[in-house]
Amino acid sequence: MLGILSLFSLFIVVAVSASILASVSRELTQELQINRVAALNRFAQVANDATSTGDAVPLQREMDRYSALYGEGIVVRTAQATLTSGGLSPDRPDVRDALAKARLGLTSTSLAAVQPFGGPSQVIARSFGTANQVLGEAALDVDLGAAQQKLRERWLLVVLGAAAVAGLLVAGAERLTAWVLRPVHRLTSAVAAFEES
Repeated sequence: MLGILSLFSLFIVVAVSASILASVSRELTQELQINRVAALNRFAQVANDATSTGDAVPLQREMDRYSALYGEGIVVRTAQATLTSGGLSPDRPDVRDALAKARLGLTSTSLAAVQPFGGPSQVIARSFGTANQVLGEAALDVDLGAAQQKLRERWLLVVLGAAAVAGLLVAGAERLTAWVLRPVHRLTSAVAAFEES
């Protein structure tokens, strides 16, 4: 009986913990995605303005400022030039693929769920231009390090909490089992005493 109660308690703790961990990962991913998509949209707007005016200096300055602040690389490609910041190369395979999709008008701004020990970054990209014509593409290499660190810290808290709750539940199951089986032990002792006499 103790084994069954203990296994049931552990199953509940594991199921609830897994649900909490998945929720934390989704929350951090969504927060990061909202922030970075907003930044990417801003660069697309500035790049669109730079394309119409022919002056890319403000765009490059803003890209450099962003990369210095967040440590994330940016690539903006127009018909006239390809601008980069943060050391991000447009020839990197994932960047090249994202830019190629954006050139076709396919926006790829969704981030895969952040994992505690996953890859260090993900690339998001979008095109800019008019309703009829793509004038260029912008790609942002999203650094996942801070989100992964937060996720690891929260996972540690959840695991420690789950271990504590599991310990309490197993101890409670042991006491409950002892209480339920007390009459059985008394009966067994009485039968043994009766047989001896």
